[in-house]
Amino acid sequence: MTDIHFEDIEVGDGLKAGPYLLTKDEIITFARQYDPRPFHIDEAAASRSMFGGLIAASAHTFAIAQALAYRWDPPLAVLAALGIDEMRLFSPARPGDELNLISTLLEKRESSKPDRGIATFQTRVQNQRGETVLEYKITVLLARRL
Repeated sequence: MTDIHFEDIEVGDGLKAGPYLLTKDEIITFARQYDPRPFHIDEAAASRSMFGGLIAASAHTFAIAQALAYRWDPPLAVLAALGIDEMRLFSPARPGDELNLISTLLEKRESSKPDRGIATFQTRVQNQRGETVLEYKITVLLARRL
């Protein structure tokens, strides 16, 4: 099957991808460049923090979600992202976590252009214990079959 186009997916359909193994080294490397707070880059400082250990930056967790979205098989025929709403962080992602992405189509509508449609997904990132780490709604342009 080719990419999933606007016509191929219906409200309520779900997509899953993962797992993604999050490592300590990856957390530290990402955070050193983008969010160098002590609980992201220093194990000793992190152990004294309210988190009790090293955690991934929220931007890192979202970046992993985006990477996982490209692992859907078959992939969505996304042309562009239009917006992200209601982003919530419920539980920190930690070294050794296996993260999974679960997205459900909430709504879809025609676009003014015949080659695309608009789709909104409820998306969750969960760890290996089934705990939600990150949740958000994302609206995208999906290609249509011509």
